[in-house]
Amino acid sequence: MGTKRKLVKQGGSAMTITLPKSWVDKYGLKPGDEIDVEERGRMLSIGTNKEIKERTTILDTRKLNNRTIRWALSSLHKSGYDSIEVLFDDSNVMDIVNELVKNLFMGFAVVEQSTKRVLLKNISQDLESEFDVILRRAFLVTISMGESTLEFIKEKNFKNMKNLISLESTNNQLTNFCERVLNKKGAKDHRKTCFMYVISWNLEKICDNYKYICEFLVGKTNIKLNQETINFYEKSNKLMRNYYEIFYNFDIQKLSEWSEDRKELVKEGQNIMGRLDPINEGVIHHIQNLIYQLADFSASTIAINQID
Repeated sequence: MGTKRKLVKQGGSAMTITLPKSWVDKYGLKPGDEIDVEERGRMLSIGTNKEIKERTTILDTRKLNNRTIRWALSSLHKSGYDSIEVLFDDSNVMDIVNELVKNLFMGFAVVEQSTKRVLLKNISQDLESEFDVILRRAFLVTISMGESTLEFIKEKNFKNMKNLISLESTNNQLTNFCERVLNKKGAKDHRKTCFMYVISWNLEKICDNYKYICEFLVGKTNIKLNQETINFYEKSNKLMRNYYEIFYNFDIQKLSEWSEDRKELVKEGQNIMGRLDPINEGVIHHIQNLIYQLADFSASTIAINQID
């Protein structure tokens, strides 16, 4: 809850309030600078076009295992830090840093490095204005991975399914970037920030299922997925694409119809499970998880489109 401030009469009928010093200092505002004021019913929104001062932090990895180092660096990047100094004893930490910079931390680069220290910095501030474009790209990459994986299955091209896993890495990079922007700046309409974060976060989780299918099938020989599994996969891909179309051309009636289609597909998956061989059931299991996760889009999608 914000602090209360008294109105001060300023000449004629004008009234003024003081701005929080912490906010003024955070953005380096000075007398004479312009700010944006927007009416929102009983509320006023006050903003500035100035960028926040660079956020910096230090991560000491010397007592952390590799998995925790990945979690920590990813969380710092998503949290909006512009400069991350990493301290280490084990030179293998550099392999983790280089992999994350290459595959996950869009706009970041290693700018300094020694035997015990490395500095990561955000060098692409302008990318943050591309949030809408990058979120849409994340949707399209996810849809493409689902459709491409199914094509490989139909062609029995299990040997090369590992080549599709890079699409999931691209999805991670795009959704991670969206989460970073939302944490750092918020959505264009700040009231939608938490709902857009749910969309970005869930999109990354959904794409994981396609990666799991690729990892499950890659390299396998003398297997055949039956037509029932392929039909179920096709229906799930259609469900994903239909949600994408509803998200960008919102219609609550269509979302309601989509929800009924999803429920029917869940029932179909439940009826299939338990009567197929382990390979077919393994694929159905991951598709079913994806279908369950698609429901997590719905409430946030409605909220985004009802806020005005």
